[in-house]
Amino acid sequence: MQKQLLDLLSQNGLDPNTATAPAQLPGNFTAVCSNYRLFHIKGPDANRFLQGQLTCDIDELTTQRSLTGAACTPKGRAYALFRLLRLEDDHLLMRIPEGIADDVVTQLQKYLAFFKAE
Repeated sequence: MQKQLLDLLSQNGLDPNTATAPAQLPGNFTAVCSNYRLFHIKGPDANRFLQGQLTCDIDELTTQRSLTGAACTPKGRAYALFRLLRLEDDHLLMRIPEGIADDVVTQLQKYLAFFKAE
């Protein structure tokens, strides 16, 4: 898979060995995001679940606008920063730094059991 991704980048004029993007990006391209993990949160209660766990207003999230925010403990202490994207009404995608991803999942799963979401 890694070789296919590197080939795709090269075919589109992107150098996979550089840390900066070219001045002109192609119309469609793929970027490696190995420092992050993506989580799907979906179900009829996905929005309500996240609204209670995060600092951002989920109602402001659209398929055209992502949000950044923090995930907090019940005492309001932030334990993760993230970017959130709405794929559909009840399907969201959360990008979390790889180094803390397992801890974030553990923390969120404590409360997910009370909602119709996965």
